[in-house]
Amino acid sequence: MYSTRQFLHLTGLTVKSLRHYQRLDLVRPARTSAGYRRYSRADVSRVYQLSALKSFGFSLRAIKSLLAGRRLDLSSHLHALERERARLTLAIDTLRRMPATIEEGDSRERLLGEVVWEWSEAKYQATRATTPTAPARVCDSRLTAFQELAGALETDPTGDRTRAMAIAFRNSGDPETRSALQRRADWPDGLRRYFASLYGATPEVWERVINFIEALPAADGAA
Repeated sequence: MYSTRQFLHLTGLTVKSLRHYQRLDLVRPARTSAGYRRYSRADVSRVYQLSALKSFGFSLRAIKSLLAGRRLDLSSHLHALERERARLTLAIDTLRRMPATIEEGDSRERLLGEVVWEWSEAKYQATRATTPTAPARVCDSRLTAFQELAGALETDPTGDRTRAMAIAFRNSGDPETRSALQRRADWPDGLRRYFASLYGATPEVWERVINFIEALPAADGAA
C-alpha cells in the first residue's frame, strides 16, 4: 500500500487532480484505522488507464462510463477527434506563416488578419451545407480574359499581344477592385487563395498575372 505522497510520485498526479478523481469516484483509496488514505497497485494501474484514455481525448465522464462497463460510442469520439485535428492543422499551418515573434504594428495586424480570415473561412465551410449561397465568381468574359492572359505569360511574356491583353484586362476592372489589389501585401494568405480561386488559378499564377499588370505604366492604354 502507498501513502498519498508515494502515490502521487508513482502516478505523476498533482494533489488537485487526485482530489478531483476521488470526487468523481474514479480512484477509491482505502483508509487506515487512523483515517489516512492508502493506495494499492490496482489504484496505480487505474490512474495509468485514466491518463492513457485522457491522452486519447476521452472526457472523464466517458472514461468513468467505460471503466464501469457501460457502452461507449467510439465513432462519435473519433469524429470529434477528426474535427479537432482539422482545427489544430489549420492553426499550425497558419501560425507557421507568421514571424517567430509577434510585436505591435505590422506583425500583430498580420497575425490578426490571418487568424480571423482562416477562422471565418472554416466557419463558412462548416455551415455552407445547411446555408447554401450562390458561389462568388467573376463574369465569364473576365474569367476567359484572365486565363488567356495567364497562358500568354507562359508562352510569350514580352510580346506585344500579351501586353495588349494585360492592358485590356486592367482597364476592364473596376477602380475599387484595383485599389484593393494594390493593398494585397496586407492581405491574409487565405484571401489571396480566394481571389485566385475566382479565376480558376493557383495563388502563384494569379499573383504572376497581377504583378505583370501592375508593372505596366499607369498611363499605358488608359481610357
